[in-house]
Amino acid sequence: MSTHNKLYVFSAPSVTNAGTYTYKVISIAEAKWLISQQGMISAVGHEATAKLLTELLGAYIMENRIFVTMNVGDKAITFRPLQRIPEGTVIRTVDELKKIGYELGLIERIA
Repeated sequence: MSTHNKLYVFSAPSVTNAGTYTYKVISIAEAKWLISQQGMISAVGHEATAKLLTELLGAYIMENRIFVTMNVGDKAITFRPLQRIPEGTVIRTVDELKKIGYELGLIERIA
């Protein structure tokens, strides 16, 4: 990743704008390595998810509801729940997120 490309952290997989993207599942170790290489910009808008990601990644992931437009070469580490959360349900704690199950993914805008 060149130094002008950005690395974001998202609370859910998201295509931020028109373009061509790749997505792959990554390990916690790979996510930590990516962050260690250049840092990241948190775009995690959910408090419990930010707390869990901070715990998992060993880096402070702040709750930060920002609008992101990814450019070619930008990447995003993304949290993906492994179950659909029922409509109207508000997940408030890290323990509730852990019970649902999750994986981490890496989205990259390639065109």
